[in-house]
Amino acid sequence: MTGVAGRRGALAVFALSALVPLLFLVAGVAVRDSVPETWDEQFDQDIGRFYLSEWRTQGAAGLERRFIPLQRNYGPGFDVVVVGVHRLLHDRLGWVTGPVASHHMATLAASALGLWLVFWIGAALFRPEVGLLASALLALMPQFVAHSQNNLKDTPLAVAFSAAVLLFVHAVRRDRLWLFACAGVLVGYAYAIKPNGVFVWVVVGLWLVVTEPLRSKRWLRLATGFALSAGAAVVTVLVVWPYYRQTPVARFLETLRTFRTHVYNELVFYLGQHVPAHDVPWHFPYVMLTVTAPLAVLGLLAVSLVLLARAWARRSDDRSPLTLLWLWLLVPPTLQVLSGAAMLDGIRHFLPVLPAMALLAAAGAWRAGQALARRRRALGVAWFGALAVAALLLVRTLVVLHPYQGVFFNALAGGTAGARERFELDYWGVSLAAAADWLNRNAPPGSRVWLPIPAQHFFRIDRSRLHFVSDFSRRPNYKVNLVRGLTRTFDTEDDYLHPRRAPVFSVRAGGADLAQVFEYPEHRDVAPGTTLSPGRYDVDGAVEGVEARTFDTSLTTPTSSPFSLGRLGFDCERNAWADRPVGLRLEGYAIVERAGSYVVEVRSDDDAVVFLEDRPVVTNASQATTRNVVRLAPGAYRLRLDYRNDAGPACLAAAIAPSGAAGPVADVRLVYVPTAAP
Repeated sequence: MTGVAGRRGALAVFALSALVPLLFLVAGVAVRDSVPETWDEQFDQDIGRFYLSEWRTQGAAGLERRFIPLQRNYGPGFDVVVVGVHRLLHDRLGWVTGPVASHHMATLAASALGLWLVFWIGAALFRPEVGLLASALLALMPQFVAHSQNNLKDTPLAVAFSAAVLLFVHAVRRDRLWLFACAGVLVGYAYAIKPNGVFVWVVVGLWLVVTEPLRSKRWLRLATGFALSAGAAVVTVLVVWPYYRQTPVARFLETLRTFRTHVYNELVFYLGQHVPAHDVPWHFPYVMLTVTAPLAVLGLLAVSLVLLARAWARRSDDRSPLTLLWLWLLVPPTLQVLSGAAMLDGIRHFLPVLPAMALLAAAGAWRAGQALARRRRALGVAWFGALAVAALLLVRTLVVLHPYQGVFFNALAGGTAGARERFELDYWGVSLAAAADWLNRNAPPGSRVWLPIPAQHFFRIDRSRLHFVSDFSRRPNYKVNLVRGLTRTFDTEDDYLHPRRAPVFSVRAGGADLAQVFEYPEHRDVAPGTTLSPGRYDVDGAVEGVEARTFDTSLTTPTSSPFSLGRLGFDCERNAWADRPVGLRLEGYAIVERAGSYVVEVRSDDDAVVFLEDRPVVTNASQATTRNVVRLAPGAYRLRLDYRNDAGPACLAAAIAPSGAAGPVADVRLVYVPTAAP
């Protein structure tokens, strides 16, 4: 009977361990199509696709040709899982039809696994009830939810980190060398996701130094275990990360150097100041972890800190697990600060400490509840009732903020609305998806959209109707600003925090704008059917064609003397302007003999604008063809065509012809008066 009861008890605990992860997984699958992709997803997916499909044929040389140093020094440990799961669920089985959602399923499953691991860490360090509380607290933390589907690096790293900690705890307690080796495999895998996976060793090592008695035999055994874990980690890295198979020591040094010295062209908005990413103050991770954690969690952390002090004062059994968890919470951010790596993006680079935060809060909650119940049962009931109410309030917050849980800030920062004036909000740029959807529904066909921050995840825009332009001088009809410090670097036209004009659309969460869409009516071309009047010009001595001159791409500084072109354009296959940044201005007069409707058409690579009488008639985005119809009376019209090539092929073909004509006819002659020699 005892054995049966034991098995039933073990099954009950196992079922309890799966409760929160399964609920979390079900909820995540239910909302999968409403979770946008993040800034880095395409970046990470490209790494996974390369290692799955191209590494065998291209190897390290292909990796170095295709990816910048930062990209190739991110390991493919989880990227290949993400891409592989997408191909299975989306391409082969068709179970998840949305390509964004199908790329999220592996991370969602990893998040659920992380919740399960947290249960077992809590059970191992304290008791199953603490594990259940910790799992539930972590599942309700807005920052964990925000990263549970679309963070392809930091969330899997947090899961691998947690698994390694759990195995190290069991290895130390059971004195099993094979468990040390297994923990080393997980450390190696964590490193193959992101290099700060090695912080596990520092956390566990400091824990042992602080809590283990100084017995030579015991420490020799522990040292042997750590050596085995290091060997297992090295082998795992070589298996999981093919780039390391040649000159692994050189690769390791390259990775460390890359992360320490990589220059981010970015200003981080922190405590109301715009600071370059490498100059962000040392206190950044501690402040960000404090203002983005629910106040209830912070209160319970304070309780756990009191418990830690009491445990050490009384030399009680709780001192070892509490010490481990506080080291887990504090050491990784400290090491990252000391490494000199750039600090940005809220807490996402410190995500592996959230399980420790949840475990400490759960331990504080359980011990406080026990202490109150011993004094009076009603007090214990009231305590856990208060925790349940706090949990329900967190659920409400998660629902209200969805899918922007990452912009949660607690009352210490003034909530999300108050934090807007002091901290970055949507550093992931997930709100840009909603901005793109609004443009698809509301922007007229042919509209030009300026996105000051280049974002690869903005491809939801309908490129058959709308066109991207690269800066304000390209006369955008709309601008989309992410409310993030990086915008200050690229939006030279306005202050993104306090814009001069009101947005026509905002993506809001928590009472704050995350992204804003601005309209520029002054950049519209003349309306179709507009009547233009000719000027009074003396064109005596004019010659056929147009006069051209090259400029820099801002079209402000001439770089050549005037020269003649016989038409509004040049050979798109053979020209002198391909593969280099250049501006070209064509000027002259359009001579109209008969009144009527005329089509003005432009095809270009990159962009071009046609002006008649200084009024914009056609603005064409790169690799597109745009036309407009205007009414013209007989006479001479001052003509200007501004063209720019930023990179790659150069192409320009423009025409002015009577409406209905197949091409330019003699009715519209192009002439210019040569510029007098200086």
